[in-house]
Amino acid sequence: MLTSDLGLAGGFNAQIGRAVRSLAGQISQNGEKLMLLPLGRKGGDIAQRAFPSEIVEKLPGTGGKEVPFNVASQLGDRVISMLEKGEIDKVSLVYNRFVNAMTQTPVTLPLVPLAVDEEAPAEKKDAPSAADQPLYSFEPDEESLLEQILPRNLKVQLYAALLESAAGEQGARMAAMDNATRNAGKAIDRLSQHYNRTRQANITRELIEIISGAEAV
Repeated sequence: MLTSDLGLAGGFNAQIGRAVRSLAGQISQNGEKLMLLPLGRKGGDIAQRAFPSEIVEKLPGTGGKEVPFNVASQLGDRVISMLEKGEIDKVSLVYNRFVNAMTQTPVTLPLVPLAVDEEAPAEKKDAPSAADQPLYSFEPDEESLLEQILPRNLKVQLYAALLESAAGEQGARMAAMDNATRNAGKAIDRLSQHYNRTRQANITRELIEIISGAEAV
């Protein structure tokens, strides 16, 4: 799960927490074990409150600043190590996908096993038959290529999610601060109006007392 290190971002982190709880419910229904690697201080806090015994390790976030690729690379290496040791057999990433400066959508992305489109594309009428399809040779062999490509694919997907999350965090914080400024302005206007009315009432009361005193004399 990817979250920010800081608050003041509206519901940016809260919606990730809801998505993780929803995923945890599905995992529990399937009779599987949940293991969490929260990235970001807020994610660690959410996981600590909801799933303290399922936390593998709390990882530091990027702080909403520059997102270097080595963060994704190190996280990818940790996940790959857990896969090779047989500690896990499925990996899903929960993060906020950047839509625009005002909207970030929580997404649960399956990383392992790779999601494959089960619906084969419809064959074209003029498509060549299987016998006419060209044959490809791989250098080195296919297994060696996959051993190199799959870990890189995992790290690239993690890096893309980190970038989207960082962009979404900045947008959410900007929107939250804009709303806070607008609400503060409205509160100041209400207080100023109340102050002016109270001041005017006091002035009117003092004038009435002065006039009443002068008439009594």
